[in-house]
Amino acid sequence: MNGDRDDDQHPVDYERRSTKSKQPAKPKVKVGIREYRKDHWQLTFSYEGKQVHLQKWIDGTPLTAKPMAVALKGIIEKDGYDAVKFGKDKTFNFDVATRTWVKLSQVSPEWKKERSRIVEKIFIPHFGKTDIRKITTIRVDEFQVALQNRKLSPKYISGIMGELKAFFRFNRKALPDLPDFRKIQLQEKPIRWLTWEEQDTVFTYIPDHHKPIFQFLRAYGCRLNESCGLTWNDIHNEHRPPYLTIQFAMSRDGTLKQSTKTKRIRVLPIVPSTEHLFREPGDGLVFEFNGKPYTSKKLGRIWDRAAKKAGIKMNVYNGMRHSWAMQRLNTGHPLSKVQSVLARPHDV
Repeated sequence: MNGDRDDDQHPVDYERRSTKSKQPAKPKVKVGIREYRKDHWQLTFSYEGKQVHLQKWIDGTPLTAKPMAVALKGIIEKDGYDAVKFGKDKTFNFDVATRTWVKLSQVSPEWKKERSRIVEKIFIPHFGKTDIRKITTIRVDEFQVALQNRKLSPKYISGIMGELKAFFRFNRKALPDLPDFRKIQLQEKPIRWLTWEEQDTVFTYIPDHHKPIFQFLRAYGCRLNESCGLTWNDIHNEHRPPYLTIQFAMSRDGTLKQSTKTKRIRVLPIVPSTEHLFREPGDGLVFEFNGKPYTSKKLGRIWDRAAKKAGIKMNVYNGMRHSWAMQRLNTGHPLSKVQSVLARPHDV
């Protein structure tokens, strides 16, 4: 009971004793002083294994008198050194922070390469070494206006602003507030597509050894790199009904990526018009030419040559994927079903 009364009578002392025992000891810093030029003083000491040279007070005022330097020396030796307060911690400098973000980004090699280009050529020239914690909405608006003044397309500007937004979200825990981003209105382009008969005309000029992959694209409306990344392990003829899975994609350099754009596996039935493509199972990729994988760029070149001969001006993406969707919508397939098969990112 006496112990209880003693605690009640001296709550402040009790709290002080408890807190004091938990506080870690501050590291001792040995600080040297020198006059590096007339009436300009410098403190030198070691911090986390690195030499630190201070020539300014915490608020940025130059150390123009020895008493100032001595006073600052006393503060550092008593309270320790805080690199952030003195502006020596470059972690949150925009140039450093964005390069760190690129390095830690878990995206495809192509995306990381493009992200790095945007950071070096567009972001850093504008924001420089600004502390990211001090970049407010008005600074973001000014950046967007600067891009518009360069006469860049709204779609390209939208992509750049999307990357900047992703960067700030990556660092959201270190920011007092996330800056707002204005919505960019993009004018929807009319969807261009081919009828089945028009596709037949183009197919007439596609060499026979290339036709299998285009027949697959025509039947399923997959992204080009997904068709290039289809493996024999994705074909399940033994199942009833037989099916295939879309889970990989081919990069521009011919390397198989371990996920698609939506990062989800799609299961699709093997339709009668494609059964002949899978009758002779093999190893590795389903579609190859001379032992090498197809890429989106390769398919685009094959298609462009055939379309030119057919007198049709349309790229392979519209000629295959958009055409697949529009052909089915025009024959009464529900929009939700078509979107599900296409696996558009905003539907996932």
